[in-house]
Amino acid sequence: MEQFLYETLPFILGLLCVLLCYLYYVHAFKTPQVNRKATENADIHKPVKEQQVLKISSKPKKIPVVKKKEAKDTYSHPWLLCNLKGHTADIFDIDFNSSGKQLGSCAEDRVVLLWNVKEIATKTPRSVRANIEFDHATQIKWSPDSKAFIVSVEVGNTIQVYKVGKKPEGTLGNCEKILNFPTAHKADIINIGISCNGRFIMSCSSDTSIVVWDLKGTFKL
Repeated sequence: MEQFLYETLPFILGLLCVLLCYLYYVHAFKTPQVNRKATENADIHKPVKEQQVLKISSKPKKIPVVKKKEAKDTYSHPWLLCNLKGHTADIFDIDFNSSGKQLGSCAEDRVVLLWNVKEIATKTPRSVRANIEFDHATQIKWSPDSKAFIVSVEVGNTIQVYKVGKKPEGTLGNCEKILNFPTAHKADIINIGISCNGRFIMSCSSDTSIVVWDLKGTFKL
C-alpha cells in the first residue's frame, strides 16, 4: 500500500498542478475579456447617446408666431347705421341719386360700387360693381332719372358715361359703359356735374377752365 501511494503521489500532484494552472488561466484571461467586451459595448453606446443629446439640443427652438388680429371698426356715433365694405383702395367720391334710394362710390381700385339704400341696414348689403378699364374714377355723379351715372377718370382726364340696368323686381342691375368723352382739359379735372334737366354735363379743371357738354360728348362751351 505504501508502495502504491509513493508511486501515484507524483501523478496526483501533477494533476493538481495542471488543475490549478487551468483555474488560474480561466480567472486571469477570461474575466478581463468579458470586462473588456462590456466596456467596449458601453463605449459603443455612449457616443450614440451623447450624439442624440447633441442632436436634440442643437435643434432650434420654435418661436411661437403670434397672429395679429384684424382691427375691428372702433368708430362709433349715435347716427352710424353701418359700414359699407367693398373697395380695396382709397375712396375718392360718393353720390346719392335724386331719389336718395341709390348710392354710388368710386375708388382708386378701378371700381365703382352702387348700393341700394334699403339694404344698407341689413347684415350683408349687396352692391353692383362696375369696372373702370385701365383707369380709375375720381368723381361720380348720378343722372336725374337715375338710369345712368358719369365719372371723371384720372389717367384719361376725361368723362365716361355708364348705363345702369334694373332687375324685374326693381333693384339695381348690371352697369355698362356707353360713352367715352374726348379729352378737353389740359389740367386735371377736379369736379363734374349734370344739369337738373339732364341735358348738359359740366366739367372743370385745376387751370380754372370749364367745359359744357351735351349728352353725346360734344363741346358746347
